[in-house]
Amino acid sequence: MKNILNKICEENATDQFYVDNDISVTYTDFNNLLIECSEQLALHDVTTSATVVVKGDFAIHSIVVLIALVANGNIIIPHTVASYAKLKDESDLLEPDFLIDGTQYPFVCSKFGDSRKSCLAGCFTPGER
Repeated sequence: MKNILNKICEENATDQFYVDNDISVTYTDFNNLLIECSEQLALHDVTTSATVVVKGDFAIHSIVVLIALVANGNIIIPHTVASYAKLKDESDLLEPDFLIDGTQYPFVCSKFGDSRKSCLAGCFTPGER
């Protein structure tokens, strides 16, 4: 999947991938964010076999986290902020390995079973490159 994403990003390098209010992200920007986020996931042992709860919204940072996890081959339990608030206890029963809060700047990744100790900070902040 990473090869496919790289090819799409190369072919559309200067085209807009995402636009929201004052944020405009090209495919090249997106690819760089994806690489950086994937590196941070690896640094914190978010392995392919890990189950990850993702709390996100529809902003670029949440989208990048979700795509990075898909490319990493993770088992993903996606939530919006509203659905996570309603279904947090049910998600915890699934005993995921990590919770990634994609609504935070920088991203926050917590390990379940380790007092939810923060393990992923500074993945990226769009517009601050």
